[in-house]
Amino acid sequence: MKLEEYGLTQNIGNGVYTITEIGERYLRSELDARELETRSTE
Repeated sequence: MKLEEYGLTQNIGNGVYTITEIGERYLRSELDARELETRSTE
């Protein structure tokens, strides 16, 4: 599973990623991974 494809992280440049609000919710167990949908990273 690629984290960015599921909206859990966001590339902010130079190989640096940040955790999105969706990613924070997942880490707090407030979001079931089965509910995630693949997003286009293009």
